[in-house]
Amino acid sequence: MNRTPKARVRTGTLASLLVFFLSVALFSAAAASLSEPSGQGSIDWTGGFIHAGGMAFPPETAANAAQARLMAIRAAKNDAQRNLLEVTQGVRVSSGSTVREFMAESDKVTVTVNGVVKGAIVLEETVTDDGAAVVRLKAPIWGNMAEALYDHLSGRKSRRYPLRDEKTEPGEWPLLRDLVRHALLRLVGPATARADVPPPGGTPVRPEPLPGTKTGIVLDLSDIMVKPELYPEISDQSGQPIVSPRLLDRQVAVSRGGVSYIHNIGDAANLGRSGDDPLVMKAVNFAAGTEAGIKVQLADGMGMETARKALKDPTQVLKSGITVAYRVTW
Repeated sequence: MNRTPKARVRTGTLASLLVFFLSVALFSAAAASLSEPSGQGSIDWTGGFIHAGGMAFPPETAANAAQARLMAIRAAKNDAQRNLLEVTQGVRVSSGSTVREFMAESDKVTVTVNGVVKGAIVLEETVTDDGAAVVRLKAPIWGNMAEALYDHLSGRKSRRYPLRDEKTEPGEWPLLRDLVRHALLRLVGPATARADVPPPGGTPVRPEPLPGTKTGIVLDLSDIMVKPELYPEISDQSGQPIVSPRLLDRQVAVSRGGVSYIHNIGDAANLGRSGDDPLVMKAVNFAAGTEAGIKVQLADGMGMETARKALKDPTQVLKSGITVAYRVTW
């Protein structure tokens, strides 16, 4: 049945009010976190939540006011869930891929995402004087959905980029080189030169490097236009990864992702991920962009070689992920 002109005016007014209140909510969220407007909702990259709202009027067939209220709320919740699913599908995962693409590739991802949307937390259920119901929902990014996405991403990576350990450090010689060098030094070298020569089949004894003092990494991307992703691939200008899902500990990847997002460097201490004395690495430009992610040009003297020397525990930092300061680009 078509609505009367009065009803259409009322609908338009309430829709405008809904958009206004959602905009206010998004603006307030952005003041405290990195919140990206998306469709009829938003993605809170700092908090790790997806938000969306819905609105509906009661059907004219409702028997009484109580039934009309319940039916309006139910319809508004369904509308909010549809909007939440749409926002969720647009979340960027890695190297430009979105949740929508992952759902097209994996039934497990599809089932998990739909389950997360259906089980979303209800933030608000209100009914206006005109009988319109408004419902706001939020769903967590981390947990079940992140697990399904990360596992599927790992399968993608294993096909496209075989997982491998870090490069063997110089000085770990093959057996033949060991044998030749060991024999030559035993024949013609001074006794003092033999101390660091490994026996055949062994490896040389190298002094342990002095540990650095920095507790983590804060990558400052506030001067270049980059949009956040759940599992970004970012490397320095020499191609060494700064953050990558291939380096992450799986539990960390599922529970909090590879990156914590902030508006400015001063907020890093509030997250705790990079510790109390992080190394700040400022990106001044793009070095390159590929299907596997991006390379950033860092300020002079900065790169992963420098970071490894400055960090207390480089391996653990890469497994635990880093903090990234973004400039809002939407």
